[in-house]
Amino acid sequence: MLNRRRFSDRAVIATFLMLLLLLIAVLTFWLVYPKITSALESVMKKEETRECLQWEKWSKEAKGVFYLTTWQKEQCDAMGIKIDAPVIGKGE
Repeated sequence: MLNRRRFSDRAVIATFLMLLLLLIAVLTFWLVYPKITSALESVMKKEETRECLQWEKWSKEAKGVFYLTTWQKEQCDAMGIKIDAPVIGKGE
C-alpha cells in the first residue's frame, strides 16, 4: 500500500498565501526599484557637481598651489565644469 500524503485545506491556503505574498513582494520591488535607482543617481550627480564647484572655488583661491587628480578632472569634465588647475597622475 502506498503512503499518500494528504494536504489539509489549511496547508493549501497557507501555501497559496505565501506564494501570493512572495509575488506581491517581487512586483513591488520591480515597480519601486527604478524609482530608487533614479533618485540615487540624482543625489550622486548633485553631490559630484557640488564637489566640482568646490574644487573650482579652491582652484581660484589657491592659484598655483591647487591641483586636481585624474579622477577629479574626469568627474568635472563629465559634469561640464571646467577647472583651471594642473592635473597630476597622468600616465602613472
